[in-house]
Amino acid sequence: MGFFIFTILLTLKIYDILDRSYWFLFTPLFAASILDGYFLFIVFIRTILLYRENKVAPVRWTLRTISRYFFNWIRLALTLLFEIWICHKIDGDLNPMQVSLQHGYSMVFVPVWILMISLCIQACRLF
Repeated sequence: MGFFIFTILLTLKIYDILDRSYWFLFTPLFAASILDGYFLFIVFIRTILLYRENKVAPVRWTLRTISRYFFNWIRLALTLLFEIWICHKIDGDLNPMQVSLQHGYSMVFVPVWILMISLCIQACRLF
């Protein structure tokens, strides 16, 4: 839903119907990332409580839970970092009153490359 609202706002901005900053346009994506983090936190806590009720050994449920949710937290952090960097870069490049990042778009897309590599690692780990 956040991506759908972002797409509509971006289309309005490109056709000069909406006169807002790019930080305003990225707000639905930031909100979706925050809700995703909240959901991950709730699921993590519920998993810990479930393992505690089943009286599983603490070392076993701690290592299993951490390894299971580590990728999700990394995915969320890399996605949020990419959203912030791309918003800052676009806002600086397209608005004459703003200062752009000094590095190019290749540096902005580094979190996406790391995310793709980690997805490949997780996919290979399943087999």
